[in-house]
Amino acid sequence: MTARYGVNAISMGCIPYDDDTASLYHVSAPRSLHDDQVQGAALEEAFRLLFDAVKEMKDKAPMFKTILNNLNDTLEYLEPLITEFNMPEEEATKFQLEMKKGAELVRKCSEVHRSNFCIKNRYTAKLRKLDKILKKLLNDPPQLPSITVRLDAPLTDLKEKLLNKNGTSIVIVTAPGGCGKTLLAQTFCRDGHVREKFKSNIFFVTVSKTPPSLILVVQELYKYKMNMVPLLQNEADAAKRLKQFLKRLKSRPILMVLDDVWPEAESLIKKFVFKIRDYKILITSRYELPKFAPPYHLSPLNDEDAMTLFRHSACWEDGEPGIPDYIVKKVYGQSAISTKHICIFFLSKWKWNE
Repeated sequence: MTARYGVNAISMGCIPYDDDTASLYHVSAPRSLHDDQVQGAALEEAFRLLFDAVKEMKDKAPMFKTILNNLNDTLEYLEPLITEFNMPEEEATKFQLEMKKGAELVRKCSEVHRSNFCIKNRYTAKLRKLDKILKKLLNDPPQLPSITVRLDAPLTDLKEKLLNKNGTSIVIVTAPGGCGKTLLAQTFCRDGHVREKFKSNIFFVTVSKTPPSLILVVQELYKYKMNMVPLLQNEADAAKRLKQFLKRLKSRPILMVLDDVWPEAESLIKKFVFKIRDYKILITSRYELPKFAPPYHLSPLNDEDAMTLFRHSACWEDGEPGIPDYIVKKVYGQSAISTKHICIFFLSKWKWNE
């Protein structure tokens, strides 16, 4: 399975570690500090124009409330990171133009008459495209669902373990499939306190039963964070470059999320374990993996939460699909079955019975 990487910034520097390894890298042309400062100021100015427009118009243009709220959320997420971005000049100029055009479009939204559905649909499509463009800056983890249950307590536990300076370095969230391990990890990455601590040093890698090669993961990390791709000879070379990569970031705390780890990937996970100050690893797995750390057991949903998610996922507008509670309990009681699978199961039965 292809690995996902996130969460925050994109390109940082692109200077080789030493002269004798310089030829191993595809390195972008060096730029002066003045160039970076000018680019950063221009990008921040365009960002402010757009953010101010969205904050002002999201309550003045009710026809566009949903998409403007989505844009507002994206911009809030970007705000503490916007001054850290360092990207090729052409790409930076593209983002600046998109944000300035976006600011003009947002201000036009309040002028659209509620009966003018043609303009409304056209503007909505453009705003959705803008939101998608902005999310490219984040290399974001998957969007969280609109409803979650029973995450407050485990989220607090993870923050206590991973945000404290004297806390543990590795946490393994363990539970059967469909219990919300990945959702908890994604929610943790998006938490305000977590983002404040780790800034742009949050990385989300999906491992899965067929894990990606270490070479691929390391190359993607370098490309994502440092705007260069190391040419790696073998796994040992990749492990060395990974350690160098993390040490180069050690001036700030680092969070590495390794999602959906199976026993087959233990040798890969070992390569990510280093004794680096403020370097934290969050692992999700169906297995306990005691070689790395004691497990944190995530409890399955109780009946009430399961039915809440089930009704929401079934997509009835009023949230009450009229499905008897005993059916939900019976289906959910089956081993390691997620709410998504419950909905598919029930809807297929319902259609078959028709």
